[in-house]
Amino acid sequence: MFLIRSTPYYFYPIKYGSWFKYAFGMVLISEFEDAEIKCDKVPESLCVFKDGNQVLSYYHLDANDVWFPDFVAILLLSAGFLAFSVLFMWLRVRDKRKPIKEKTN
Repeated sequence: MFLIRSTPYYFYPIKYGSWFKYAFGMVLISEFEDAEIKCDKVPESLCVFKDGNQVLSYYHLDANDVWFPDFVAILLLSAGFLAFSVLFMWLRVRDKRKPIKEKTN
């Protein structure tokens, strides 16, 4: 995983159109919000995070972002992808359609 701040500036608009960003944020929030991380079997120097909220702050995520913008963005992206696919399929079929000839006796 790379952090957003290490991304070149000309790629910034792409991050808003990627559903991976929103889905990853939702998964991290659901797994680590108020979670306790136990480091019993590793040395203290290797235990980077003490609780799940530290993990969320490391990835610059707010626990209140589950519904808005994450879930809403995934719904909007899904509806947009569906609308574009229906539009392009309709355009493709429209050009290929042949009129049906009636049989004459």
